[in-house]
Amino acid sequence: MIVDACGRQRVENLGETFREATYCEQAIEDYRGNPLIEALPPILSPKSALNSLANFPRLPGEERLLPPELKKHCTNRLKDLIYPLPEALEFEASFSLLIRQGYKAHNPLNPITWRHRYALAQLDKPEMPTGHIRSTASCHLVSGCSGMGKTTLIDSVLRLYPQVIRHRGYKGKLLNILQIPFIKISIPYDGLLSGLCADFFDAIDKAIDTNFLAQHRALKIDLMMKKIEEIASNYFIGVIVIDELQNLNLAKTGGAKRALSYFRSLMNNVGIPLVLVGTYAAMDIFKGGLQDPRRASDEGITEIWRPAAADAHFGNFVDVLEKYVWVGDGDATFSQPVREKLYDLSQGITDFAVRLLILAQRMAINEGKDEVTEKLLIRTSDRHFRLLQPAIDALRTGNQSKFDDLVSLEYRHKLHSDQMHVAIPKPTAPQPQEDHDPPGPSHPTPGKPARCQRSNSTADQPPDKAKDFQDGDCRKVESGMSAYEALKAQGLIADLGGNDDPCRPVTSVGRKF
Repeated sequence: MIVDACGRQRVENLGETFREATYCEQAIEDYRGNPLIEALPPILSPKSALNSLANFPRLPGEERLLPPELKKHCTNRLKDLIYPLPEALEFEASFSLLIRQGYKAHNPLNPITWRHRYALAQLDKPEMPTGHIRSTASCHLVSGCSGMGKTTLIDSVLRLYPQVIRHRGYKGKLLNILQIPFIKISIPYDGLLSGLCADFFDAIDKAIDTNFLAQHRALKIDLMMKKIEEIASNYFIGVIVIDELQNLNLAKTGGAKRALSYFRSLMNNVGIPLVLVGTYAAMDIFKGGLQDPRRASDEGITEIWRPAAADAHFGNFVDVLEKYVWVGDGDATFSQPVREKLYDLSQGITDFAVRLLILAQRMAINEGKDEVTEKLLIRTSDRHFRLLQPAIDALRTGNQSKFDDLVSLEYRHKLHSDQMHVAIPKPTAPQPQEDHDPPGPSHPTPGKPARCQRSNSTADQPPDKAKDFQDGDCRKVESGMSAYEALKAQGLIADLGGNDDPCRPVTSVGRKF
């Protein structure tokens, strides 16, 4: 049995963590008297949050003495390492605020909350009755390039909250409800909303042992969305985390906009806060308007930056990595060239650095070496990172525009600003002609076919072109000479049989002019 800081007990049930609700007095007046907020874990200080988010696996120790075939298995433990970067604390604080702000409008002791639930249950009555809640939900966006630990960060923060809280009574009042503080779902690879809805039903089924997926998967999309709103309200879902947002780029025409519209509906009509998570490529779905970007970032953006080579945070990260080396006696530390090469071959992407170190150690164990060297890292990268080399080279040279999920928000903003500053010539309106102008070369007489006009002046030619041509150039046009005559004079075309002007119509069988 687990007891948290408020003395609350957690019990295991249905394969997921059910916790019996125990209520903590709130220091913030806005949160008092709301069982959904008082049952949440306490708000953490930065130090407590850092300790809660981090995960440092057991150090190698005597495992360095194991046979090579066993030591290679131990290196995989490095994948369990979670080293929180500054953005992790930022997101944990934002999530803590997001879920509480959303619950402010869903106090189960308020009759309006139950009228709102009833309204959502009426699938054939989309209009809301009097007493519709005023949504306090908002949205937070998490972005960064692939491999920087977005999903790991999200999962680490979600682990701070129970999946389900069971309420039985509050201050002498009967309160028999289930509260689901969060649900995490992912947009499928094809970006289809039907897959997203199915993932939601499946997540609820796993949390509280229901059968919603089998019941509703055959419904039309609109009805599936309505059911999601009803379920989210009935089980007091605190936050819906939607991962793999970039997959909306692969949706059929209009699919991304429809998904964003539905996300707005969850926030506005149901009052459920959202956390949208995706690579930089996901930013493209917010183009072309203000409403979607404004709503997606109204609670801010957490961008997980790729550190620079001299960044102290990457140096601290490497300090931790070098403790998880199973070759040698464990006393050696990484030399400066090794540190620099580890950054160069991973370009600061933490997932790449961890994988490179694991694979390099396995290669060292196979070869009987007792040290991680610069040359070992290079050979490991050349052998195992071949598929990643184009992306790493793009980051190394700063030419990552070919990889949409590597282009940072700052770089996208710079590109957009540069495009906005490009001068676009304005089209000139045609000048009105005077009614008394006689018909001339530019005004063919009505009823007569127009003839090609010859220019006896170089003023109609592009600037300086008339005098820049060399002798013998067929583009050189003598005064009073048509293009046909100039080409004929250079011997480049044959005589057309007496028709000295190709602009004049040639009579032929079956053609009328």
